Formats: sequence, C-alpha cells, structure tokens
Amino acid sequence: MLSGAFPAMADEAEISTIFEAGGEAKLPVIAMFAGIRTESALVEQLARLSAGDRWTVTEVFPDGVESDDVFVGVEWKIREGLVSSVMGLAPFPSMPVTRRAPYVCIAAWPGEHDNPRWTKFEKGIVHFLDTDLTNLKLPEKKYRALTKASIDATKELLKEPPDDARFYRKAAFRLSPASRKTLRPVFDR
Repeated sequence: MLSGAFPAMADEAEISTIFEAGGEAKLPVIAMFAGIRTESALVEQLARLSAGDRWTVTEVFPDGVESDDVFVGVEWKIREGLVSSVMGLAPFPSMPVTRRAPYVCIAAWPGEHDNPRWTKFEKGIVHFLDTDLTNLKLPEKKYRALTKASIDATKELLKEPPDDARFYRKAAFRLSPASRKTLRPVFDR
C-alpha cells in the first residue's frame, strides 16, 4: 500500500500525486489527515479536493437507508472514462463501525479492473474489489474462503445497530445532518 500522512489540510494536487504513484506502482493508496478532527474540517478538506479536475464529491442516496445523515461519495479520476470510488475512514460517531478510525483517511484502488476473479465489476468505476491480487498467488479456494470470511465479519460488525455494507459502496463518509448545509457548496461544484 502506498500512503501519505498530512498533519492538517492538503491540496488536491498533493493527494492526486499519491494516487497517481499508487496507480503506476499497482498499489492501493491511503492518505491520512492527522489534523482533521471534526466534520467541519473534513468538509473543508473535501472542498479542497473538489476544486481539482480529478475529484468529484457528491451526496449519494443509498437504497434502503432511512436516515437524515449525509452520505458523501468521493471519486478520483484515474483516466478519461474511469474513476476510483474512494473509501473514507473517520473518528465520527455517524460513521459505520467498519469505517471508524482514529484519523480521517481516504483510501482507494487507483488502478484498472485488475482482479481477474472479480467479474461483477462496474464499467467506468473501480473499487477495492478490483485490486490486483495476483502477486499473492492465492488458490481459488483460498480466495473464496477469504472473501466469505470478510463478508461474514463485516455483517457481524454491522449488525448492531442494524446497518449494511451495501450502503457504503458509493459513500466514502456518513456525516451528521448538521454538515449538510456546509457540504451544499461542495456538492454543487
């Protein structure tokens, strides 16, 4: 994994440089923002990202969710016709337990549809499931067992309060309703 740590806010070009390097090296990427401790600071960072041509920040509306929370989608443009769906991690109570972390982070697979075992991919968008795993030399049976174990563990972690991993396939962050007003200008770019 390729990573970058930022003590506070970062310009979108700095983050894009890390994502580009990950794409070239065929490695997942993660950017950690140690100084972002509030939702309003995260919104400011998302505004910085959305100012760049390669970043898109949107409000997403997952099917089946009944909540006033704001689901924020983040995508990074790999090339024309292909974006990476960014995963967010944060220390906020509104985040699902599987996405809580001591620091705000964004992580992604910045490559192509490189996982030969993942055949249900979406044209035009990559996720972590598209990560190139060939160097691991996993037999098919082991790959399937690890996939099942991951799905089962995620379901267990999300069962109380009832939640579902599918809500977060296109949502990087789940923020409190109070952040909606400050996010509006970011969504409108």
